[in-house]
Amino acid sequence: MADSNITKSALASALKELMETTPFAKITVSDICAKCNMNRKSFYYHFKDKFDLVNWIYDVEYLSHVQIGENLIGWDSVLHLCDYFYENKDFYRKVMKVEDQNSFINHFRDIVSPLMEEDIREILGEKTDAEFYVNFFCDAVICAFGRWISQKEPLPPKEFVNMMKSCIKVVAITQERMEIALIENVQRSDLNPIEEALGYRQLIDEFGLTQEEIAVRVAKSRTAITKTMRLLKLDEQIQ
Repeated sequence: MADSNITKSALASALKELMETTPFAKITVSDICAKCNMNRKSFYYHFKDKFDLVNWIYDVEYLSHVQIGENLIGWDSVLHLCDYFYENKDFYRKVMKVEDQNSFINHFRDIVSPLMEEDIREILGEKTDAEFYVNFFCDAVICAFGRWISQKEPLPPKEFVNMMKSCIKVVAITQERMEIALIENVQRSDLNPIEEALGYRQLIDEFGLTQEEIAVRVAKSRTAITKTMRLLKLDEQIQ
């Protein structure tokens, strides 16, 4: 195992050195092997291709970057990840520009997606079809990371994470304002019962509120909310 890691590390160092002067797309496995005086058979014994080598570099380096026993969650984990990317920005600003089915971006997505899905299901419920949400937020995160690390002078990690927090805060505030506006609308005295029921349905569908939560917000009983929403089950001609 020790010899295997030595070989992998030598190949990783060779790739990094080559990438200082040569675009990743133009580097071949033969180039990597020649750089560290190794044969192609040794390379393919450890890696499927040069993309696999890049992914191994991330997996091993980032894990070694995380100190043993360190419990990182939430924004602390994001900041720690940003610290790692920032320290290795010359390498990652190049590999994140590579577009290929085996590229690092897709490997990074495979790592981020399960974490995103776990959070989304916790927020929206287990029955939620999380695929759209996962893809949406993964695209946003990966694009943000790629744009940030590709800048000539990237923001320091802490500033970048604070900007990400601000973006999420803007979304949350906008969502809250939209919810408040809709609640104020369903409390208007000139609404008929069907319009009121449609407003409740919108609060459930678009904002994920339960009937109990709606009742609290509009200062009515849950029974009153339920009865009003039953009107939506009536035939359209009766409505």
